[in-house]
Amino acid sequence: SIGATKTGGNTDTLLVNMSLTTENGSEVNPVRAGIEGTYGEVEVTQSDGTTDKETNAQNAKASFNYKRVFESGSYGYADANVLHDELADIDYRAIIGPGYGFFVYNTEPAKCGLEIGPSYVFEKVAGVKDDYLTLRFGERYDRQLSETAKVWQSVEYLPRIDDWGDYLLNAEIGVD
Repeated sequence: SIGATKTGGNTDTLLVNMSLTTENGSEVNPVRAGIEGTYGEVEVTQSDGTTDKETNAQNAKASFNYKRVFESGSYGYADANVLHDELADIDYRAIIGPGYGFFVYNTEPAKCGLEIGPSYVFEKVAGVKDDYLTLRFGERYDRQLSETAKVWQSVEYLPRIDDWGDYLLNAEIGVD
């Protein structure tokens, strides 16, 4: 997908986003991989005619997920993603890990899975490098609306093993 929004007036804005996601559609070994990026800027014209220009979005993400579904309806998974967010001062954050999941339901047109597993985080945030072990709790819901359209949402909670008050919480919702 590619999207762009441009507005004009006292405030000029530009927002561009691109993403490429692929899924193999296999019921036994589903694979999902994707890349995405967003750039945005705003330019405000003051009453004295001067303008202030500021970047308000600049990020990129790559992700990969593999599942091995067992006859019981549970599955093992491998999950990896890398994030860069200029405005949040995240030079990089990579999260990788295996885990176990099960489908709460897995019938067409909807699927809902719950997951748990260890993950390892490598990051450089605000100029500080860090790496640590987390426990990943995840949930994903997909619903096929038609042959060519679906809605989905996912949430994951990743507390540090050595300090559960320090955690990452990621959530997404979308329409394809």
